[in-house]
Amino acid sequence: MTSRVTTSASMQSRAPRSAVTGAYVGNTTPPPVDVDALFKRWDAALHTRSVDAVVACYSHDAVLLPTVADEPHVGHNSIAEYFKHFLAGAPRGTVTERHVQVGWDMAVDMGTYSFVFADGRKVTARYTFVYRPRAGEWLITHHHSSVLPEQFCKV
Repeated sequence: MTSRVTTSASMQSRAPRSAVTGAYVGNTTPPPVDVDALFKRWDAALHTRSVDAVVACYSHDAVLLPTVADEPHVGHNSIAEYFKHFLAGAPRGTVTERHVQVGWDMAVDMGTYSFVFADGRKVTARYTFVYRPRAGEWLITHHHSSVLPEQFCKV
């Protein structure tokens, strides 16, 4: 797996600022976040095949744009409906390439991952996870996944 982590200047701008002077106040270092551990937590939840365990990785207002569905899923109830079907295949996920940007109150994990299902099917997709701290815990606020377009782009 290839991996690159950067701290984005534009994401850094979310650090607390003085309402009067506009200067950064307090600690301007982003809160610690281990994006690999967050992905592993999500993938471990998939392994349990528990919809509740998977949904617990998402914020209440999260948006999921899934790999194998045509519609966006917004909020816990809709995300749970999607994962009821997805988990039936007993997926196992592996990140194959990762690029991470970390800012004050946001971490973005993007790259490619593969899923192998119990019946032997394999799906490789591009992904983006956006994590934000909610009540002291980093949760997924946005998750986009799309199948690689290789089959449509053969030269």
